[in-house]
Amino acid sequence: MNNVLTSLVVIVSFLIGSMFLQIYLSKKENKWLGLILPCITFAVSIASILGVTLSAQVIQSGDVIMQSVEAVKALGGDALSTVLYMFVLYNMPTGVFILIYKSYR
Repeated sequence: MNNVLTSLVVIVSFLIGSMFLQIYLSKKENKWLGLILPCITFAVSIASILGVTLSAQVIQSGDVIMQSVEAVKALGGDALSTVLYMFVLYNMPTGVFILIYKSYR
C-alpha cells in the first residue's frame, strides 16, 4: 500500500511539474520554447504507434508472440482500432500542452 501511495505521489508531482514547466516555457519571448513539450509527447505517441504496428506485422508474418496477440485482443482485437486508440490516448498530454501554450501566448 505504501508503494502505491508513493508511486501516485511521484506521478502526480511529475504531471503538475510538467504543466508548470509548460507554462514557464510558454511565457518566454521565444515562441518555439513553448512547443518543446508538445513535440516530445507527440514523438512518444508516434513511437508507441510504430511499436504496435511492428508487433502487428510480427503477428501477421507467422512469428506469433502470445503476449502481443493478447495485448492486441485486449484493446479491441483489431490492430487498426488499437492504433487509433493509442494515438488518441497518447496525444492527450499533447493537447493539454498545446492548450496551455495557446492560453499563455
